[in-house]
Amino acid sequence: MREVQKLFGIALSFSLTACAIHPLPENVTGVKTTQIVHRIRCEARDAVLDAAASSPERQQALKQIGIVYAFSLSGTETDAFTPSATFIAPVPNGAWTFNPSAGDTVSRQNVRTFTIVDNYNTLLQMNAQLCEAQPKGANYQYPIVGNIGIAEMIKTFIGLASHANVEAEQQGSITQFSSPLTTSINGPPTMVDTIQFMTTLSAGVTPTLTLTPVGSGLTGANLGVSFKRMDSHQVIVGLALPEQIVRPSFAGQPSSHARMAAISNQPRAALLVSAAPRTPTEQAALEAVNNQIIRFQLPRPFIVTQ
Repeated sequence: MREVQKLFGIALSFSLTACAIHPLPENVTGVKTTQIVHRIRCEARDAVLDAAASSPERQQALKQIGIVYAFSLSGTETDAFTPSATFIAPVPNGAWTFNPSAGDTVSRQNVRTFTIVDNYNTLLQMNAQLCEAQPKGANYQYPIVGNIGIAEMIKTFIGLASHANVEAEQQGSITQFSSPLTTSINGPPTMVDTIQFMTTLSAGVTPTLTLTPVGSGLTGANLGVSFKRMDSHQVIVGLALPEQIVRPSFAGQPSSHARMAAISNQPRAALLVSAAPRTPTEQAALEAVNNQIIRFQLPRPFIVTQ
């Protein structure tokens, strides 16, 4: 019986170390939600400021940029405890064996969603020293806590919005933000990336006790313990520039700035992802993120009415 108690203690200690009542990113990454957001905002800050420093024209345009980050941080944890034992009792001309077993499986899940809105001024107001102190580079085990590629996204968006040096870009000759944002009827005013990372951890231990009884009694015990943790981290990043940067006004038509102001004052249907945008470009980025969700994540058919 003392040996069985030892096995139970081993299994219990393993299960307790794996238990999280409220699964959060810091349980497995060691990085809290606020730190994850800060690191991603620092990555966006560095990319925008680097692009703005290349020319006064580009800086003037990027001062009106709107950025939206829609986060969904999901964690699911499953712990299982499956003990079993074997008893034997001699009977005439043979032996009688009894194998009792039990099972206990528990699962917890948490989905944390929120939306952050940024613009040039909010990024500029961030503490530069704190951003410099953040770890650089990618984290391949839990990518959400490292660089997730926002710098490339911003560079590509600026290139598409300005529609400049596209041929040179295809030839691989563009390494810096060198050209000013120019008016282009073909450039997109918004761009959205859906970035998702999934990581699964699993472990188990099965301590086994084998005895050679004299007569009848316990011959073996098995205490199976398993742990599984699945994390899905998603961030949808939306970028927007003022419409006048990419679409010229035509004779007899209101300026694009006037059109954007008029659109921003129109009532809108309820959004799937909500936030409190402060500028028209933040509103445009938010709507682009919602359109991304409607287009790729909602089941079909889905009808939006206003």
